[in-house]
Amino acid sequence: MPEPGTRWSLLVLPLALLAAWQLHRLRSEAEPLPAPGLQCRHGRLDITDPARVPALSLELRPDAESGWNLHLRTSRFRFAPDKVNQAPVLGEGHAHLYLDGQKLARLYGPWTHLPPLPPGRHRLRVTLNGNDHAELHAQGRPVAAEQFVDG
Repeated sequence: MPEPGTRWSLLVLPLALLAAWQLHRLRSEAEPLPAPGLQCRHGRLDITDPARVPALSLELRPDAESGWNLHLRTSRFRFAPDKVNQAPVLGEGHAHLYLDGQKLARLYGPWTHLPPLPPGRHRLRVTLNGNDHAELHAQGRPVAAEQFVDG
């Protein structure tokens, strides 16, 4: 038979272990670990395997009616609009489109239409981003492409 006072320790220890396990479970759900091959740093995802770095290039064509049609050519990357705001997975996500440094839109597929641009020279820039919106980086540089266009 336990001595007086040890009854409480027999009750408290299992409760403390249960509370610690619950806290660990909640923390791991709220802060998912990065996918293998990815390293999270200050709002960006560094791809650590050079063989898995996505490639991105832009093709901009005048639209027959108005504006422009932008085609994103990618390799080693899959657009995953159904997984936006979820944990990052190497090789999938979406893109962010910038015009003259201002974010215009998220792109969930390889084609998008741009309206006519104001007169002058403009810089289009597209970045590839993880499901969680963090910019993809490789060897310290963003996975991005840009092109200049005259409006």
